Parts: sequence; structure tokens; C-alpha cells
Amino acid sequence: MSDTDDLRSNPRFLRRAVQHVREFEQAFSALLELCNFTAQLRAMAGSDLPDEVLAGYASLPAVTPRANVSDEEWVAAKARCSRTGGRVSHLPDITGVQISRGGFSDPANPFEMWITVTQPHSIVTPDDILAATEHTIGVIESMADRVDVAGEISVEDMHPLVWGAARGQWRIELYREAVSSAVGAVIDHVRQLTGRADLDDKDVFTQAFSQSSPKQGAPRLRWPGNEQDQTVASMNRGLLGFSTGIQAAIRNPVIHDRTQLPAQEAAERLAALSLLATWVENCILDRGDAST
Repeated sequence: MSDTDDLRSNPRFLRRAVQHVREFEQAFSALLELCNFTAQLRAMAGSDLPDEVLAGYASLPAVTPRANVSDEEWVAAKARCSRTGGRVSHLPDITGVQISRGGFSDPANPFEMWITVTQPHSIVTPDDILAATEHTIGVIESMADRVDVAGEISVEDMHPLVWGAARGQWRIELYREAVSSAVGAVIDHVRQLTGRADLDDKDVFTQAFSQSSPKQGAPRLRWPGNEQDQTVASMNRGLLGFSTGIQAAIRNPVIHDRTQLPAQEAAERLAALSLLATWVENCILDRGDAST
């Protein structure tokens, strides 16, 4: 998985990216407020001008500073655009939003090419930059909506076992398959911990968290601490009930029902699996009389 793919699914990064794009948009809009637009000047001059005059307009920058704008003000406005544009210059690689230019085979990065509107023979227009900026914001917000389905807690914050198994399908929006892979990973992990390769998936949790004493070839996973302690006893009962509930209400439906899950419902199931994986990580393996 590339760094770019990781950023596309990182809700914190995406929220910051939207903010940074808006800061660029504000800086660029502030620059334009200082400008005359060459296209407007040409339209005001009329279309009956000699060819050499029309050619002169074509060679001008798309925008030029108004006469009452000082050099210091102009330089400062461009510096703000350069600074804010630099923060987001990598985003076209993530969003795919670029500007197509007539006569050029390669599209333009709007956050790098904005400066050309202030240069002779401008190859993009201010409207191109603003439209690409808004499009970028829309694409990033859409990405954030898909991955940030659990508020401040994202799917990437799930237990590594769960997210590692679900990540590939989640990123292509196969949410049912992501949950199926995650529950399978937890079952396989518990099977490996207890050495019960002989068990079907449906029996792994009931055997691992069984309240009966462990025996040869059938160890149990137990919450650490004195078994007579009320909290420890409660956790051991809860682990059995919670894990078998996951088996019945999460694993079985995604295996037998091919209906696709909405992202929110899938995230809730991953959260339950993440909690179980965390509890399993805290458990000890009880072999009975044998050493753990």
C-alpha cells in the first residue's frame, strides 16, 4: 500500500487538507481583488481592434495589479499564495484534480500553476484555478465522508489485526467483505493462540472462552487476575458471551448474506471486532496444570 493510499484513508489528514485548500483559495481570491482582468479589458476595448493590438492583449498576463496597488502589497499577496499553495501542491496526486490546457499534453497542477495568471502568455485562467480548488475540496470531503464514519475515531484506529485484514476491501468500498476478512482474522488468531487447528470457525470462540476447566489439547483464554475476583469472573463470562455474539451476529450474517453493508454499519462491526481483539491480546493462555 502506497503512502498516497494511506493519506486517502486518513481522516485527520483529509480534514487538514480541506482547511489548507480553503486557505489557498482565500489567498488567491485576495490576490484577484487587487487585479484588473485582461479579458475584461479586451472586451471593453471591443472586437474591431487591429490584429496587432489584439495580439498584444493575448500576450498580457491574465491579471495585472491595479494602478493603486503598491509593489509591497502585490508582492505580499503573491507570497501568501505561494506559501498556501505550497502546502497543498501534493494534493493533485491524491485527488486527481488537475487543469487541462489547450496545446499541452500534460495537465497542470493548479496549486503550482496559479502564478502563471500573473505572467505573460498566461496558460491558465483565474477561473481555472478557482474551479480546480473547489473541485479539490469536494473530492477530499467525499474521501473524508467515506473513511471518517465514526466521528473522531476512524477505522484506521481499530486494532491492527482488524484493520490490517479489512483495509484492502474497505478502501475499495467492499464493506461486507472487509468485515468478513476482519472477523476471519480474529478467529484465526484465537485458533492459533489456543492451538486448535482442529476446530471449525463456529467452535473457536466457544472453546477458547469456555467456562469449563482447560484440559489436555483444549486450553482456555482467561482474563488475567484472581478468578475469584468479581471483575475477573465477570470479564471471563463476558468474553464468552461477547465472542459468541460476534460469531452469531457479525460473522454468520456476512458469510451467508451477500447484501452489501453501508460504511457506517460496517464500521460499527469492525469496532466490535477491534474491542474483542484488544481483550484477546490482554488474555493469558490457561493450560490447566501445564505451564502457561
